[in-house]
Amino acid sequence: MQQPAILSVILSILTAMLTSGVVSAIIGFLINSKNVKLQYITQERSKWRSDIRKKATRIMETLYSTEIRPEEKTKTFLKIKYQLSLKLNPYDKADQSILTAIEQLAKGQNEERAKSVMYCLSCLLKDDWERSKNEVRIWPFSLLFRRRKRPVIEN
Repeated sequence: MQQPAILSVILSILTAMLTSGVVSAIIGFLINSKNVKLQYITQERSKWRSDIRKKATRIMETLYSTEIRPEEKTKTFLKIKYQLSLKLNPYDKADQSILTAIEQLAKGQNEERAKSVMYCLSCLLKDDWERSKNEVRIWPFSLLFRRRKRPVIEN
């Protein structure tokens, strides 16, 4: 009569082990897929920030170059503006103000406008860097770090 009780205990233990194994596998899969996605997004953001930095450098090089003719400067500014327009948020007021300011640079050199563009691009890069760091943080702590409002270039 002891055998059915032992069989019942063994069956309960096997069921518990199987259930915990399945739950562990699901949790491991979810964690792994999140890590892979996070790594991919972090790498892409790093490339994005690097490209934005290069374009910002190109703006300043073009602005202060004495070797580039004015019509070439205009073409370069417009080219940079269109390249950035594909990388910036079309619905973000701060991003759109950057593009508008670069277009105004193309119409005529304005050192103050260029400084405003550089400042806004710096804020954009800093904001994205902070967002990247925030995504890596453990969930409850990520709530402590909120995005700041970025500056908009006034016309």
